Formats: sequence, structure tokens, C-alpha cells
Amino acid sequence: CHLWAHHKTYISPRAISERYTRLRSFFSSVFSMTTPTTSLRVVTYNVWFFGGFQKPPVFDKKNSIGGKSEKELAMMKLSNINTYDFEERMNAVIQECLKCDADVVCLQEMTHWSKEIFEKHKALASNYEFSFDIQGRYGIGMLVRKGIRVEKFQVTNMRSYMGRNLLHCVVMKNSKRIHVATAHFESLSNAKLRREQLKTANEVASSYKKPWIPSILSSVKGCSASILCG
Repeated sequence: CHLWAHHKTYISPRAISERYTRLRSFFSSVFSMTTPTTSLRVVTYNVWFFGGFQKPPVFDKKNSIGGKSEKELAMMKLSNINTYDFEERMNAVIQECLKCDADVVCLQEMTHWSKEIFEKHKALASNYEFSFDIQGRYGIGMLVRKGIRVEKFQVTNMRSYMGRNLLHCVVMKNSKRIHVATAHFESLSNAKLRREQLKTANEVASSYKKPWIPSILSSVKGCSASILCG
């Protein structure tokens, strides 16, 4: 999710953190009451493609920039000016993924730099398998808990002007095969193309619902459900 603030309104980082903590606590209590621990747990994050082809600068907390006060620096961070600590943000996302203890984590707007941070994180690497599809500046990623993936990661091309594809795989939980997919659908005023991409994603999901017929040419078994994150 994204936190936005009007450029004339100052919201302290502490206030944002407190609001987020209250919301997270509420939703955690709701899902803990309604979701059995045996269920497949899937989370999805749009992590922000800051940096693109250029490695984001490291934000120096110890020294103010150009004599700016802490309040001014906080305003710059909220305004998405290029002083935001990108690595800190990515590590915070990683901590949320670990706290959720998800079976599958779907990620959108992954850059080469965020991919590098995720792949180097020891706790993630010891618990999850990674797959990424980054076209140009940014793309998508999927983390799957080790031991539950039963089909290889696949990338299905979708018609796109922005290099948007569908990344998917099949996992097994409680003897049930579940197809999980993620995509970052076409941005801006491309509603028609987004509908076409959703149709493609639906067609892919539907193909996994068909009964399994053993043959040399096909080893894909039918899935009991399909999940799309975007």
C-alpha cells in the first residue's frame, strides 16, 4: 500500500507509524479469527520502483542535507524526493513479509536494486525460493516457501507497452494444488489494455482448472483454486 500526504500538510513519521501499527493490529486480529492456520497464506506488495536504472542514493540519517531541519527532511521523504532511504524501505517490506509468515509473497514494481536486497537477505533466502521478471526499469517477483512449489515458475507474456507479464506457479497445501499468479497491470490511461491483460490472466488460471490427463505432452494437474495478485 502507499501512504500519501498533501504537500502542504506535515504528518510526522511517528504518526504514520502509529496509524499503520493500529491498522495492522486490527487486520491481524480479524484474519487470525477467520483464517485457519492450515490455509495457504498469500500476501502482495507494490514496493515502489524508485531508482529505476540508477541505484538509489543512501539516505544519511546522521547528517542533515544542506542544513535542513528534521521536519524539512521528513517532508522531503513524504514528498518522494530522491532522499528517501530506499534500502531501509525494502528491508521494512522484508520484515513485514517475515512477520506475516506467508507461504507466497507477490511483489510488484521490483527493480534490479530491490531484487538485489531481497536476494541477499539471509532469512528470506533460507525460507523462500525466488523468481523475478524485470523488464526494463522494474517488474514483478514471487517468493514461495521452500518445499511447497510443485510446478516450475512460469512467465506468460501479455500484450503490453510497458513490459508487463504474468509470473505464476503451482503450490501444494494440505494435498490441494493451488495456482498463484502475479502481475503489474498496465499503468496510466490504458484501461482497455488492462482488461485484455486480465483476460489473459484469467485464461491462464482457467487452464489450470482442467482435469489432469496423463500424457507425454502434459504433466499439469488440475488445481482446486487460482489466486491472482496485482
